[in-house]
Amino acid sequence: MDLIEIINKIVELNREFEQLKPIKPDHEKRIWNKLRLDWNFHSNHLEGNTLTYGETKVLLETGNAVTGTTKPIRDYDEIRGHDKGIDIVRDLAKNNIPITEAIIRELHKTILPTQYWMPAETIDGKPTKRPIAIGEYKKLPNHVRTAEGKIFKFASPGDVGPMMTELVNDIRGTEIELSNISELLLTAAEFHYKFVIIHPFDDGNGRIARLLLNYFFLKNNYPPIIIKAEDKKSYFATLEASDAGNIESLVIYIGEQLIKSWELLVKGAKGEEIEETEDLDKEIAILEKKLKSEYEEVDHKKSQDVVDNIVKGTVIPLFEYFIQQMQKLNRFYSSVDIILELDNSLIPLSKGTRIMHFKELFASNTVQNKASITYFYNNFKTAGTKIFNSSAKLEIQFAEYKYYLHVDSPHKEIQKLYHQNLSFEETKKIVSEIANSQINYIKSLTVN
Repeated sequence: MDLIEIINKIVELNREFEQLKPIKPDHEKRIWNKLRLDWNFHSNHLEGNTLTYGETKVLLETGNAVTGTTKPIRDYDEIRGHDKGIDIVRDLAKNNIPITEAIIRELHKTILPTQYWMPAETIDGKPTKRPIAIGEYKKLPNHVRTAEGKIFKFASPGDVGPMMTELVNDIRGTEIELSNISELLLTAAEFHYKFVIIHPFDDGNGRIARLLLNYFFLKNNYPPIIIKAEDKKSYFATLEASDAGNIESLVIYIGEQLIKSWELLVKGAKGEEIEETEDLDKEIAILEKKLKSEYEEVDHKKSQDVVDNIVKGTVIPLFEYFIQQMQKLNRFYSSVDIILELDNSLIPLSKGTRIMHFKELFASNTVQNKASITYFYNNFKTAGTKIFNSSAKLEIQFAEYKYYLHVDSPHKEIQKLYHQNLSFEETKKIVSEIANSQINYIKSLTVN
């Protein structure tokens, strides 16, 4: 397509989208989730991030990694940081806040994790490493090897400051008036290219450049463009063509990507399917991997060894912490009783055996089906109130593929697979809820 055809198509799609308004809220949400996912995945994937499309989706939707994956922590941090960077750019565009150098440096701090070292190459082609400063302009030269094997040098560290100041000043006077499509495309493309040529940071320049590129479109109520990882060659080719003075090829390339985003908006507004075939393939692949991982986990079927491992890793630490915290309420009652139940054996715990001999108690009483502990508070003793009793109970039942933790007050059930022990944070939360329930019970009977 030539530039005139691109402009006409954008006008047509914009008009069609406007005619579909108001867009249903669920359609708007689905459109933005798709754009956000693609933007995060592809912009990071272009720079070597190893998370798959499905893994990126799970991370953005849940905040957690997919079960069974072992990708570098930094790859997860980069996706989270880039996602926050998208929020920053959207907020700047929405509030028509001009881009400044300070904003660009802050954006750099946002998208990258803490300071790190990365492989590099000396000017004569020898491998080396260099530190990556976060939120600061580069202090060492950086360069890239082109497809032809040549070294392309970006702006020298001493030139970065003046060049960035000039770049930001150049757009300050035009950014409010950018309503003409051809002017918008040209200004966005020129800014993008000049930023890439300056390459002001040690790392993260491509991601920052693409975030700022979309600032121009979002500010004009256009959708963001997505430069896909599989289109890397075409993208880099247009940047290299711009080196020779042919900026039009980059303008056309960006315009073609904008058309794709507008087409997605229109389809989404109509309620049509906006997932692409390759997206579905990626989703199926990650689902298959995830299910395979979980089925392997479920293969931890109940056996005496499996139960013994849960007793050691979950039951004993939980019961010990339960007693440590619940005994803080002893002062309000005349006496307490603690009963440990292992299958059908009831074991009263005296003060001397409450914590010190837990492991010995479990070792001498094999558990197969359930273990519980009940804390009985007898005769509330504060003067001026009626006498009452209270109790708190924890019970763990061992099923074929899972174990179940039951709490009587507040009523709660937690399910875990046999390879999953309770974390200490989970233990603290469970016991804290039980203790607070006891406190609230006392308050309900004593405080007017």
